[in-house]
Amino acid sequence: MAYQLLKIQQISERFAALVDKAKKAGEYEGNETDWDSQIAIALEKAAAFAADWTAENARMGDQTRRECQAKMRDIESMLKSKKFSGREMNAIEDMSGEIFAGLNAVKRDNSDLNSALVPQYRKDGWITIARSAMFDTGPVDDLQDARGRQIKVGAMTIQITRRLEEYAKRAEDYIKMGRKRLNMEDSLTEALADIDGIVGRMERGRTDVSTYIYSCSNALDMLEGERNTRAAPDPKVMKMYLSYGSKFKGAAKQARGKLKTMGIGISTLKKRVKSVTGLDAKPQTKAALEHYSAAADEYSEFEGRVKAAEKILTKLEKL
Repeated sequence: MAYQLLKIQQISERFAALVDKAKKAGEYEGNETDWDSQIAIALEKAAAFAADWTAENARMGDQTRRECQAKMRDIESMLKSKKFSGREMNAIEDMSGEIFAGLNAVKRDNSDLNSALVPQYRKDGWITIARSAMFDTGPVDDLQDARGRQIKVGAMTIQITRRLEEYAKRAEDYIKMGRKRLNMEDSLTEALADIDGIVGRMERGRTDVSTYIYSCSNALDMLEGERNTRAAPDPKVMKMYLSYGSKFKGAAKQARGKLKTMGIGISTLKKRVKSVTGLDAKPQTKAALEHYSAAADEYSEFEGRVKAAEKILTKLEKL
Protein backbone atom coordinates (compact mmCIF):
# COMPACT_ATOMS: atom_id res chain seq x y z
CA MET A 1 0.00 0.00 0.00
CA ALA A 2 1.18 3.54 -0.72
CA TYR A 3 1.92 5.46 2.47
CA GLN A 4 3.35 8.95 2.89
CA LEU A 5 5.02 10.78 5.74
CA LEU A 6 2.35 11.74 8.27
CA LYS A 7 3.29 15.31 9.13
CA ILE A 8 1.26 15.45 12.30
CA GLN A 9 3.87 17.36 14.30
CA GLN A 10 3.72 20.24 11.82
CA ILE A 11 -0.03 20.40 12.45
CA SER A 12 0.53 20.68 16.19
CA GLU A 13 3.26 23.29 15.71
CA ARG A 14 1.10 25.39 13.39
CA PHE A 15 -1.83 25.48 15.81
CA ALA A 16 0.44 26.08 18.80
CA ALA A 17 1.80 29.15 16.99
CA LEU A 18 -1.74 30.34 16.16
CA VAL A 19 -2.88 29.90 19.76
CA ASP A 20 0.18 31.76 21.02
CA LYS A 21 -0.56 34.58 18.60
CA ALA A 22 -4.20 34.71 19.72
CA LYS A 23 -3.17 34.86 23.36
CA LYS A 24 -0.84 37.79 22.71
CA ALA A 25 -3.61 39.58 20.83
CA GLY A 26 -6.10 38.96 23.62
CA GLU A 27 -8.25 36.81 21.35
CA TYR A 28 -7.84 33.46 23.11
CA GLU A 29 -9.57 33.89 26.45
CA GLY A 30 -13.22 33.05 26.10
CA ASN A 31 -12.60 31.16 22.85
CA GLU A 32 -10.75 28.19 24.32
CA THR A 33 -13.40 25.68 23.20
CA ASP A 34 -13.26 26.89 19.60
CA TRP A 35 -9.48 26.62 19.50
CA ASP A 36 -9.55 23.17 21.11
CA SER A 37 -12.11 22.06 18.52
CA GLN A 38 -9.98 23.26 15.62
CA ILE A 39 -6.88 21.51 16.95
CA ALA A 40 -8.74 18.29 17.71
CA ILE A 41 -10.37 18.13 14.27
CA ALA A 42 -7.06 18.67 12.48
CA LEU A 43 -5.21 16.08 14.57
CA GLU A 44 -8.03 13.53 14.36
CA LYS A 45 -8.05 13.84 10.58
CA ALA A 46 -4.32 13.13 10.43
CA ALA A 47 -4.51 10.34 13.02
CA ALA A 48 -7.28 8.66 11.01
CA PHE A 49 -4.76 8.03 8.24
CA ALA A 50 -2.44 6.32 10.74
CA ALA A 51 -5.29 4.13 12.00
CA ASP A 52 -6.35 3.12 8.47
CA TRP A 53 -2.78 2.43 7.37
CA THR A 54 -2.02 0.36 10.46
CA ALA A 55 -5.17 -1.70 9.98
CA GLU A 56 -4.41 -2.27 6.29
CA ASN A 57 -0.84 -3.30 7.05
CA ALA A 58 -2.09 -5.79 9.66
CA ARG A 59 -4.75 -7.12 7.28
CA MET A 60 -2.19 -7.66 4.53
CA GLY A 61 0.22 -9.40 6.90
CA ASP A 62 -2.43 -11.74 8.30
CA GLN A 63 -3.84 -12.57 4.88
CA THR A 64 -0.36 -13.35 3.56
CA ARG A 65 0.35 -15.50 6.62
CA ARG A 66 -2.83 -17.54 6.08
CA GLU A 67 -2.08 -17.99 2.38
CA CYS A 68 1.51 -19.05 3.06
CA GLN A 69 0.43 -21.38 5.85
CA ALA A 70 -1.91 -23.14 3.41
CA LYS A 71 0.95 -23.46 0.90
CA MET A 72 3.17 -24.95 3.59
CA ARG A 73 0.54 -27.61 4.30
CA ASP A 74 0.32 -28.42 0.58
CA ILE A 75 4.10 -28.68 0.29
CA GLU A 76 4.32 -30.97 3.32
CA SER A 77 1.58 -33.17 1.87
CA MET A 78 3.38 -33.42 -1.48
CA LEU A 79 6.65 -34.39 0.19
CA LYS A 80 4.86 -37.30 1.87
CA SER A 81 3.50 -38.59 -1.45
CA LYS A 82 4.78 -42.06 -2.37
CA LYS A 83 4.53 -41.13 -6.06
CA PHE A 84 6.74 -38.07 -5.81
CA SER A 85 7.73 -36.83 -9.26
CA GLY A 86 8.90 -33.79 -11.16
CA ARG A 87 5.35 -32.46 -11.16
CA GLU A 88 5.29 -32.26 -7.36
CA MET A 89 8.79 -30.82 -7.34
CA ASN A 90 7.77 -28.03 -9.71
CA ALA A 91 4.70 -27.29 -7.60
CA ILE A 92 6.80 -27.15 -4.43
CA GLU A 93 9.24 -24.72 -6.03
CA ASP A 94 6.39 -22.56 -7.36
CA MET A 95 4.63 -22.41 -3.98
CA SER A 96 7.90 -21.74 -2.21
CA GLY A 97 8.53 -18.87 -4.60
CA GLU A 98 5.11 -17.46 -3.68
CA ILE A 99 6.01 -17.75 0.02
CA PHE A 100 9.29 -15.90 -0.56
CA ALA A 101 7.44 -13.21 -2.53
CA GLY A 102 4.78 -12.89 0.18
CA LEU A 103 7.40 -12.42 2.88
CA ASN A 104 9.19 -9.76 0.85
CA ALA A 105 5.93 -7.92 0.15
CA VAL A 106 5.01 -7.83 3.85
CA LYS A 107 8.51 -6.65 4.77
CA ARG A 108 8.29 -3.84 2.21
CA ASP A 109 4.87 -2.81 3.50
CA ASN A 110 6.13 -2.83 7.10
CA SER A 111 9.08 -0.67 6.08
CA ASP A 112 6.88 1.77 4.14
CA LEU A 113 4.49 2.10 7.08
CA ASN A 114 7.36 2.74 9.49
CA SER A 115 8.75 5.40 7.16
CA ALA A 116 5.35 7.09 7.22
CA LEU A 117 4.60 6.90 10.96
CA VAL A 118 7.80 6.50 12.94
CA PRO A 119 9.36 9.94 12.26
CA GLN A 120 6.47 11.86 13.83
CA TYR A 121 3.30 9.96 14.71
CA ARG A 122 4.94 7.22 16.78
CA LYS A 123 6.86 9.83 18.81
CA ASP A 124 5.47 12.15 21.51
CA GLY A 125 6.42 15.51 20.03
CA TRP A 126 3.05 16.24 18.42
CA ILE A 127 1.21 15.16 21.57
CA THR A 128 3.30 17.37 23.86
CA ILE A 129 2.94 20.39 21.58
CA ALA A 130 -0.82 19.91 21.16
CA ARG A 131 -1.35 19.60 24.91
CA SER A 132 0.51 22.85 25.51
CA ALA A 133 -1.82 24.60 23.07
CA MET A 134 -5.12 23.19 24.36
CA PHE A 135 -7.33 24.12 27.27
CA ASP A 136 -8.91 20.65 27.43
CA THR A 137 -6.42 17.93 26.45
CA GLY A 138 -9.02 15.15 26.48
CA PRO A 139 -9.14 14.70 22.68
CA VAL A 140 -5.35 14.46 22.51
CA ASP A 141 -5.34 11.93 25.34
CA ASP A 142 -7.82 9.83 23.34
CA LEU A 143 -5.58 10.03 20.27
CA GLN A 144 -2.60 8.98 22.36
CA ASP A 145 -4.52 5.94 23.63
CA ALA A 146 -5.51 5.05 20.07
CA ARG A 147 -1.89 5.37 18.99
CA GLY A 148 -0.90 2.98 21.76
CA ARG A 149 -3.41 0.41 20.51
CA GLN A 150 -2.09 0.80 16.97
CA ILE A 151 1.47 0.22 18.16
CA LYS A 152 0.29 -3.06 19.69
CA VAL A 153 -1.30 -4.02 16.36
CA GLY A 154 2.02 -3.19 14.71
CA ALA A 155 3.82 -5.46 17.16
CA MET A 156 1.48 -8.30 16.18
CA THR A 157 2.28 -7.66 12.52
CA ILE A 158 5.98 -7.98 13.33
CA GLN A 159 5.22 -11.36 14.92
CA ILE A 160 3.41 -12.37 11.72
CA THR A 161 6.45 -11.29 9.70
CA ARG A 162 8.68 -13.49 11.82
CA ARG A 163 6.29 -16.38 11.26
CA LEU A 164 6.57 -15.80 7.51
CA GLU A 165 10.37 -15.84 7.85
CA GLU A 166 10.05 -19.25 9.47
CA TYR A 167 7.88 -20.44 6.58
CA ALA A 168 10.49 -19.21 4.11
CA LYS A 169 13.27 -21.08 5.91
CA ARG A 170 11.20 -24.26 5.99
CA ALA A 171 10.37 -23.85 2.31
CA GLU A 172 14.09 -23.73 1.51
CA ASP A 173 14.58 -26.99 3.39
CA TYR A 174 11.55 -28.55 1.70
CA ILE A 175 12.93 -27.67 -1.73
CA LYS A 176 16.16 -29.45 -0.84
CA MET A 177 14.25 -32.44 0.51
CA GLY A 178 12.26 -32.68 -2.71
CA ARG A 179 15.33 -32.44 -4.90
CA LYS A 180 17.03 -35.15 -2.91
CA ARG A 181 14.06 -37.44 -3.55
CA LEU A 182 14.65 -36.93 -7.25
CA ASN A 183 18.41 -37.36 -6.87
CA MET A 184 18.91 -33.85 -8.15
CA GLU A 185 21.71 -33.15 -5.69
CA ASP A 186 24.23 -35.87 -5.11
CA SER A 187 27.74 -34.41 -5.19
CA LEU A 188 29.89 -34.64 -2.08
CA THR A 189 30.85 -30.97 -2.24
CA GLU A 190 27.24 -29.82 -2.51
CA ALA A 191 26.16 -32.16 0.28
CA LEU A 192 28.81 -30.89 2.67
CA ALA A 193 27.92 -27.28 1.84
CA ASP A 194 24.27 -28.03 2.51
CA ILE A 195 25.07 -29.71 5.82
CA ASP A 196 27.30 -26.87 6.97
CA GLY A 197 24.53 -24.45 6.08
CA ILE A 198 22.03 -26.43 8.15
CA VAL A 199 24.37 -26.50 11.15
CA GLY A 200 24.74 -22.73 10.86
CA ARG A 201 20.97 -22.28 10.82
CA MET A 202 20.64 -24.56 13.83
CA GLU A 203 23.11 -22.45 15.77
CA ARG A 204 21.23 -19.27 14.85
CA GLY A 205 17.97 -20.98 15.78
CA ARG A 206 19.32 -21.84 19.22
CA THR A 207 20.32 -18.19 19.69
CA ASP A 208 16.89 -17.02 18.57
CA VAL A 209 15.11 -19.30 21.05
CA SER A 210 17.35 -17.95 23.83
CA THR A 211 16.56 -14.38 22.77
CA TYR A 212 12.80 -14.97 22.83
CA ILE A 213 13.00 -16.53 26.27
CA TYR A 214 15.38 -13.88 27.62
CA SER A 215 12.87 -11.17 26.65
CA CYS A 216 10.62 -12.56 29.42
CA SER A 217 13.30 -13.02 32.08
CA ASN A 218 12.69 -9.76 33.96
CA ALA A 219 8.93 -10.31 34.02
CA LEU A 220 9.37 -13.85 35.31
CA ASP A 221 11.87 -12.70 37.93
CA MET A 222 9.39 -10.10 39.21
CA LEU A 223 6.53 -12.58 39.47
CA GLU A 224 8.75 -15.18 41.12
CA GLY A 225 9.70 -12.50 43.65
CA GLU A 226 6.02 -12.34 44.64
CA ARG A 227 5.88 -16.07 45.45
CA ASN A 228 5.57 -15.51 49.22
CA THR A 229 3.70 -12.19 49.10
CA ARG A 230 0.60 -12.04 51.27
CA ALA A 231 -0.50 -8.46 50.58
CA ALA A 232 -2.19 -7.38 47.36
CA PRO A 233 0.19 -5.46 45.06
CA ASP A 234 -0.43 -1.86 44.11
CA PRO A 235 -3.17 -1.75 41.40
CA LYS A 236 -0.73 -0.29 38.85
CA VAL A 237 1.78 -3.03 39.60
CA MET A 238 -0.96 -5.65 39.35
CA LYS A 239 -2.01 -4.25 35.97
CA MET A 240 1.57 -4.59 34.82
CA TYR A 241 1.73 -8.19 36.07
CA LEU A 242 -1.46 -9.06 34.22
CA SER A 243 0.03 -7.72 31.00
CA TYR A 244 2.85 -10.26 31.23
CA GLY A 245 0.55 -13.06 30.08
CA SER A 246 0.51 -11.91 26.46
CA LYS A 247 4.27 -11.37 26.60
CA PHE A 248 4.83 -14.96 27.71
CA LYS A 249 2.47 -16.33 25.06
CA GLY A 250 4.13 -14.33 22.29
CA ALA A 251 7.63 -15.48 23.25
CA ALA A 252 6.48 -19.09 23.59
CA LYS A 253 4.84 -19.01 20.15
CA GLN A 254 7.99 -17.65 18.55
CA ALA A 255 10.18 -20.20 20.30
CA ARG A 256 7.92 -23.11 19.29
CA GLY A 257 7.97 -21.95 15.67
CA LYS A 258 11.75 -21.78 15.73
CA LEU A 259 11.98 -25.23 17.30
CA LYS A 260 9.72 -26.66 14.60
CA THR A 261 11.99 -25.18 11.95
CA MET A 262 15.02 -26.61 13.73
CA GLY A 263 13.35 -30.02 13.84
CA ILE A 264 12.83 -29.87 10.08
CA GLY A 265 16.49 -28.87 9.78
CA ILE A 266 17.56 -32.02 11.65
CA SER A 267 15.41 -34.15 9.36
CA THR A 268 16.84 -32.44 6.29
CA LEU A 269 20.40 -32.93 7.54
CA LYS A 270 19.92 -36.66 8.18
CA LYS A 271 18.42 -37.18 4.75
CA ARG A 272 21.20 -35.19 3.15
CA VAL A 273 23.81 -37.35 4.83
CA LYS A 274 22.13 -40.48 3.46
CA SER A 275 21.85 -38.98 -0.04
CA VAL A 276 25.56 -39.38 -0.81
CA THR A 277 27.31 -42.71 -0.40
CA GLY A 278 30.34 -42.59 1.87
CA LEU A 279 29.60 -39.13 3.25
CA ASP A 280 30.93 -38.72 6.81
CA ALA A 281 29.22 -35.86 8.60
CA LYS A 282 29.19 -37.13 12.19
CA PRO A 283 30.72 -33.94 13.69
CA GLN A 284 28.21 -31.74 11.86
CA THR A 285 25.31 -33.98 12.84
CA LYS A 286 26.43 -33.97 16.47
CA ALA A 287 26.72 -30.16 16.48
CA ALA A 288 23.27 -29.73 14.95
CA LEU A 289 21.68 -32.11 17.45
CA GLU A 290 23.38 -30.32 20.35
CA HIS A 291 22.00 -26.97 19.18
CA TYR A 292 18.52 -28.44 18.88
CA SER A 293 18.69 -30.23 22.21
CA ALA A 294 19.94 -27.11 24.01
CA ALA A 295 17.15 -24.99 22.52
CA ALA A 296 14.51 -27.59 23.38
CA ASP A 297 15.78 -27.89 26.97
CA GLU A 298 15.80 -24.13 27.40
CA TYR A 299 12.25 -23.88 26.10
CA SER A 300 11.11 -26.70 28.40
CA GLU A 301 12.57 -24.85 31.39
CA PHE A 302 10.89 -21.66 30.21
CA GLU A 303 7.52 -23.42 30.02
CA GLY A 304 7.94 -24.60 33.60
CA ARG A 305 8.73 -21.09 34.81
CA VAL A 306 5.74 -19.66 32.98
CA LYS A 307 3.36 -22.21 34.51
CA ALA A 308 4.69 -21.42 37.98
CA ALA A 309 4.39 -17.68 37.31
CA GLU A 310 0.78 -18.11 36.19
CA LYS A 311 -0.03 -19.79 39.52
CA ILE A 312 1.60 -16.89 41.39
CA LEU A 313 -0.44 -14.44 39.32
CA THR A 314 -3.66 -16.30 40.14
CA LYS A 315 -2.79 -16.11 43.84
CA LEU A 316 -2.09 -12.36 43.63
CA GLU A 317 -5.46 -11.74 41.94
CA LYS A 318 -7.22 -13.33 44.92
CA LEU A 319 -5.46 -11.20 47.56
